[in-house]
Amino acid sequence: MLRHRIHAATVAVVMWPLETLNRAVYAAHRRRDRALHQELARQVARDATAAEDLQAVTEQILAAAYKAFYESSPHPTA
Repeated sequence: MLRHRIHAATVAVVMWPLETLNRAVYAAHRRRDRALHQELARQVARDATAAEDLQAVTEQILAAAYKAFYESSPHPTA
């Protein structure tokens, strides 16, 4: 019985620092993952803004091309 208690106490003394270290590592990983997620969200927002800007420029180019084509094509007179 005494050997069992000694063994349990030894395991507890050895495991406590390991569990503490494990919790610290887990917390660090969560902080890193949160930071990575925030950076990814910023990149997605930048990409979305760039896509909107590209779409606006494309629409302007298409409107100018359509206008130039329309103005240069002969119109039938009624």
